[in-house]
Amino acid sequence: MIALLQEMYYVRYSNFEKQLPEGIKMPKVYEADITDLVKPHYEKGLQEGLQKGKLEGKLEGLQEGIQKGKLEGLQEGQLKAKIETAKKMKKEGLSIDLIVKITGLSKKDLKKYRIIE
Repeated sequence: MIALLQEMYYVRYSNFEKQLPEGIKMPKVYEADITDLVKPHYEKGLQEGLQKGKLEGKLEGLQEGIQKGKLEGLQEGQLKAKIETAKKMKKEGLSIDLIVKITGLSKKDLKKYRIIE
């Protein structure tokens, strides 16, 4: 990158030097001078790019976390609703098979959540 900028600088100023009145010359610029001029801007741009990338990554991670949290919360809420419905159905004396069929919970789930023995 720096080499490309050096080449552009030399071409630009060598063409300019040809247009100067006779006897007036442009001072010679050495590679170290160009590097010193370009390097701070390059490093600043690199740091800004890294910071922007990190921020975008954090925001993307945060959005994914929010989506995952919403999904998990929804699933947990649906499960709680099924468990409450199964408890009410059991209290009303409905058969275990009917509770399983309506709620979608398995007999193992009913035992796990202490709806049945």
